[in-house]
Amino acid sequence: MAPPTRQPGPNRPENDRLILNTSFGIGGRKHALAPHYSLGVQTPMLQLDPELAKWVLLNSLGSREEVKPLFDFVIEQGRPVLHLPFVEPGAVRLPTLRMREQETGRRIIFEIPEVTPAMASGSKSLGKFAAALGSTPDQLYGRRFWLVYRNDGSLPFNPGSGSDQGPTAFLAMYVTFDQKQTGLTRIGWRVIDMRTPRGYLAPGVKPGSNEMYTTAQGPYSGISSIDFTVTALRTGDIKVDFKGAAGIDSAKWGKFVQDFIHTKVSNSPLFPWPEKDPPKFFAEMGVAALWTPQKVLSSGDVAGIKYEGKIELGAEATVGTQGPSAGLDARLVLRTATVNSPMGQVSVEYSPIGAFARGFIRGNDGREGSLAGVEGGFRASAMLKIGRLGVGLSGEITASTDPALQTGNPAGSHPLLNPLSAPIGSGEQWGGPAGHHGSGQLVLTWSF
Repeated sequence: MAPPTRQPGPNRPENDRLILNTSFGIGGRKHALAPHYSLGVQTPMLQLDPELAKWVLLNSLGSREEVKPLFDFVIEQGRPVLHLPFVEPGAVRLPTLRMREQETGRRIIFEIPEVTPAMASGSKSLGKFAAALGSTPDQLYGRRFWLVYRNDGSLPFNPGSGSDQGPTAFLAMYVTFDQKQTGLTRIGWRVIDMRTPRGYLAPGVKPGSNEMYTTAQGPYSGISSIDFTVTALRTGDIKVDFKGAAGIDSAKWGKFVQDFIHTKVSNSPLFPWPEKDPPKFFAEMGVAALWTPQKVLSSGDVAGIKYEGKIELGAEATVGTQGPSAGLDARLVLRTATVNSPMGQVSVEYSPIGAFARGFIRGNDGREGSLAGVEGGFRASAMLKIGRLGVGLSGEITASTDPALQTGNPAGSHPLLNPLSAPIGSGEQWGGPAGHHGSGQLVLTWSF
């Protein structure tokens, strides 16, 4: 941008000095961030010259790399307007940028229109600006719908290792409010969270839906609940969530869903659910913390697309009607830059390896008594975002002292995307240890 004809001189009065506004946001009626406000300068000299305001911003701070994504976005989408009196918007900060507070006064404010899907697909600067905030364009303009399906059965129907026990099937639908910094950030319906003991068939019996397993007394759970997450703290590298769930644990509901799958889809033996047991109240609450150090562990480019790798460290503790648990986890995450394509903006998040460990006390699920134990394992995941659509796959192997998770899987069997699995077609089997529980998960998201 060429400088305007009227430039600030070196001998202007003290009250004409350039002052950066101390906070900025992106707006729109449905956003938790302050509506419409972005970035401002405080100087009476500029109040009637919007182009001069842009020129001053570009030539004073626009060359600083840490704020360049912000300035590119402001210049592309912003409209200078004057607000009197000035009201401080809610603070949103770039991880590497600190703006010091100054006295209030008349300021030129660059108004940013509501971030919409159309802006996300057409803007050249929004992707970089969102990345500087540790986000993606779709997370800035609203909500995402999530459909999550998890199963421990084998392909082609399910992405697990081939068992049929423990946490064997899960289906949930959620809405997340990705633009919110704190408050309610997720709510949805856990349609079914199904858990069964290990099943056995008599020698020589061919597996099929006309057969019935013999099992231990429990666990048997057919959970359906309303789940929610409230984010209490979010900074550049730390996030703290409070999670809760309330619903029912119904053996009749669990049997209905599992029998449908086993008779209509997989042709698998049925389980002797205690369907005459009355439904039980189910509740769960806990706290989860996630720490993402800003240090970049690896970086590079694939096909000209840049990526960065960071580590994420998490901790979680829960209590509920089925007992308490607490655990730690860590994973390496590789995230690519957002690039434009004919189908919309594209980005990839890939976690080639992650590990977890937890301790638990489980009960009130049909077992003869409570069971205390420990378990741990490995995870891997990948998420592809194209425009407003996201598709994700993940795999997990677990070795546990809980008999419900001690399967008949041989050493080397693995769920889809297991980090220890060999490349497809290699003929090698690098999976979990003998008897491990392996589950896979499919995720579909839609931003709206």
